[in-house]
Amino acid sequence: MKRVFWFFLVFGIVLMTETGCGLLPSPEGNVFIQMTARYTDDASKTVIVIGGMVFSDFRGRGMRFPPGTYHLVAEDDDHWFFAAPTPLEFRSQIPGESPQEFLPGGLMLAKTWTRMVPAGAYIDTDDPTIKILRRRLGSEFLKSEGRYWTMSFQFEGVPFPKQGAK
Repeated sequence: MKRVFWFFLVFGIVLMTETGCGLLPSPEGNVFIQMTARYTDDASKTVIVIGGMVFSDFRGRGMRFPPGTYHLVAEDDDHWFFAAPTPLEFRSQIPGESPQEFLPGGLMLAKTWTRMVPAGAYIDTDDPTIKILRRRLGSEFLKSEGRYWTMSFQFEGVPFPKQGAK
């Protein structure tokens, strides 16, 4: 009986770890989701990445936001799209994938932190209204505001929780 209990306990932990609480996909990681956005040129909204930021996963994929000022270039009903000053860097150690790519794109930031995908890295397409969400970023990214990145504006809705906030 104890073996059955331990089997289901370990199985449940692995399942929850791999699927983000068992029912929903993990909010972080590599994806390819097409999003439609509309052009905007609100110069008052910028994001500054201090010193660059690197994100990686346990499978051997990583990406880097270059340092600099990211300007708002598009938005949809739920997100703002900030263009990076230089191309984003993507790396992979997985056989069959391109080991290194530099792609134009930027930072996607949700208008409220309660969204399923609160932030992410997007890449541009030939159509300026189409953005491809390449990597989802979770709450750890949001909580690093002020330490690794800053915004030039305040949210009108629910604000992001700060680092160390409970």
